[in-house]
Amino acid sequence: MRFALVLPRHPLLRVLLFAASGLILIGLLFFGLIAGLAVVAFGALALMVRRLLPRKATPPAGGDIIDGEFRVVDPPPRARIG
Repeated sequence: MRFALVLPRHPLLRVLLFAASGLILIGLLFFGLIAGLAVVAFGALALMVRRLLPRKATPPAGGDIIDGEFRVVDPPPRARIG
């Protein structure tokens, strides 16, 4: 199926259609720019707040920490089909 945009034959309607399309395109670009700037501003604000807030000190290793040695185990073989 082929899609074809049928333009009006009247020159004034054609100009109005192009103007409305241009305004919609400019509005979408403006909205995208504002949304992008809001995301960047929110990220910068979150980073600034995280850096200004004091961090909790990590507790020293106490009696409730278990230390051990670990060995990597290979995954089980996969079943082959065919």
